[in-house]
Amino acid sequence: MKLAAPVRCHLLEICTSQRGSTDMSKFFAGIDLGSMNSAAVGSTAERASVPTTMGWAKDELARMLVGDSILLGEELEQNRMALEVVRPLQDGAIKFSSLTEDEEEVAHCRDSEAIVFLLKRLLQQINLPLGDETRCIVGVPSKASMQNRRNVLSLVQQVVPTVALVPEPFAVAFGLYPEICHALIIDIGAGTTDLCHYYGAFPTADDQITIKMGGDRLDQSLLEAIETCYPECVLNLDLVRHLKEKHGSVGLANSAVVVSLPTKSAGVEEFDITEVLQKHCQQFANEIGRAAVELIERINFGYRQETLGNIVLAGGGSRLKGLDTFVENACRDFGTCNVTRIHDSRFAGADGALRLAMKLPEAGWQQLTQGNHDSVPKHEIDASDQKAA
Repeated sequence: MKLAAPVRCHLLEICTSQRGSTDMSKFFAGIDLGSMNSAAVGSTAERASVPTTMGWAKDELARMLVGDSILLGEELEQNRMALEVVRPLQDGAIKFSSLTEDEEEVAHCRDSEAIVFLLKRLLQQINLPLGDETRCIVGVPSKASMQNRRNVLSLVQQVVPTVALVPEPFAVAFGLYPEICHALIIDIGAGTTDLCHYYGAFPTADDQITIKMGGDRLDQSLLEAIETCYPECVLNLDLVRHLKEKHGSVGLANSAVVVSLPTKSAGVEEFDITEVLQKHCQQFANEIGRAAVELIERINFGYRQETLGNIVLAGGGSRLKGLDTFVENACRDFGTCNVTRIHDSRFAGADGALRLAMKLPEAGWQQLTQGNHDSVPKHEIDASDQKAA
């Protein structure tokens, strides 16, 4: 099946077409807090993206070199060996990983500090003020737990008091389809894969599926499988991620994938990873295909065909070669499918969140910030609690 052209969402068009209908004294931001990368776009028509990986000096000697500040991006890479490096949103949630209560409290504070630092850096890079002048919508995983949503909300409010949370694939869809249109968004991130039936209103729990599987889990399974096949190899997740992004595919009859890898003998040898790569990419795709079928089965028959014509792959994992054709084939029993990849996977969620923030009327913000539970969908209930404290 010939695929439609990739769907595009232009930030400047969003800002210029909607700025006139909003309060000129306010600024708006859309933020996508990702496990691997986080992005923000603003009503200033500027955008920024930074890795969601941060580091601190690991000891007093390192502190003499890098100071007390949190490092990310190029500064982190230049000093990685001297840093304690964390990904505070690994697996699509604020992570707390420690053994004792005291250590957990330290980890909690440190991860929270990192996320607040990240948010400030993003907003500063898009030239938005930190405070009441800015209103922000943040994308979170579709089935994020209530506790995790409250955690995210609390941290964002330390930077921007007026904030609402929406499911990440809903934010992507709102950026693509400003007019009501039935679509199925499959957002494949590093920590989770989120699927959402979009139809113009906030989705209910039945309209969404979250798979606790993303690019990170695929990388880890590939790492373990290659090490099992070739125990003499010396691998790390960054190297495996590069191999996956360059050679990974689903259902394609590729030529053999022979790559040069470092070995324990300190030399470099060639290894054939064709079978391992195909097997694990296929298993990854099978999980996504099963979830897509499950969600389509929930859709009212009258809207199913329109939805099948608008299946969109988003997120970094959407670049896996052959995945679009695989999803089409997985869903073909329901009718004719059309699967496209998002044009800009890094900023699609933030673009949609900004569009929503700029279109949301004052009454909508009042409802979200004053805790009017009766007028907020159940899955958004924590967003309306934001001023309770």
